[in-house]
Amino acid sequence: MVGKARVLNHVPLKPCGLPRIRAVLVDLDGTLVEFGIPVREARAEAMNVLESFGLPRTLFSVRDTIVEMLSKARTYLRNRQQENLFPKVWGAVWSAMDRFEMKAVEEARAVGGAVNALKELKALGLKIAIVSSTCRQAVEYALRKLGIEQLIDVVVTRNEVNEVKPSPEPIKVALAILNVKPEEAIVVGDHPYDVEAAKRAGCVAVGVKTGLGRSTNLAYAGADYIIPSIASLPELMQSRFSG
Repeated sequence: MVGKARVLNHVPLKPCGLPRIRAVLVDLDGTLVEFGIPVREARAEAMNVLESFGLPRTLFSVRDTIVEMLSKARTYLRNRQQENLFPKVWGAVWSAMDRFEMKAVEEARAVGGAVNALKELKALGLKIAIVSSTCRQAVEYALRKLGIEQLIDVVVTRNEVNEVKPSPEPIKVALAILNVKPEEAIVVGDHPYDVEAAKRAGCVAVGVKTGLGRSTNLAYAGADYIIPSIASLPELMQSRFSG
């Protein structure tokens, strides 16, 4: 799988129409903006919440992502015929994360070239969606702060779905609202979860090497393309997805 991804450090510009791809679905933190959430502190707080529900702390590690912690919690509860408790656990953990996200968004800044890239994508006639596992309040605040609300057609956050990435659900929700088929969309993100969700939804997956993005992990997850940052996306669109 690693050999399938194409790592592009420069893509030659070739202006022309885009008859096949109609939408770009973009991750937020690490892809479009830099949040700077204190990861270890946030994960430790998530573990505190999980422990408050009676789940053994030894089941988790600060190396686990929040998604991994919740997956372990669900399995633990299912094995004890207590899965009906999971929605409350899910809600409590993510509510605890809201505080970290809202604090981090105060210092959020755009990834270099990101705003111009979105403007170029809109000029190409593409629909743009934000698909993020961050809470909606923080996402909307970030978009307002960066002055790019008007460039975004749809916003899907964890507050609108039952499962976050790497589940394809958030992407499928965005596609349905946009009225775009999976094969007509590109998903852009810095995390292997973004890539996995894109592939499971049937979309083209573009990994970026900003945020947590690393070529090896993105390629292993199945990225179709890997580029330095979202700033390179307009050129990729015109050179690889034009008619």
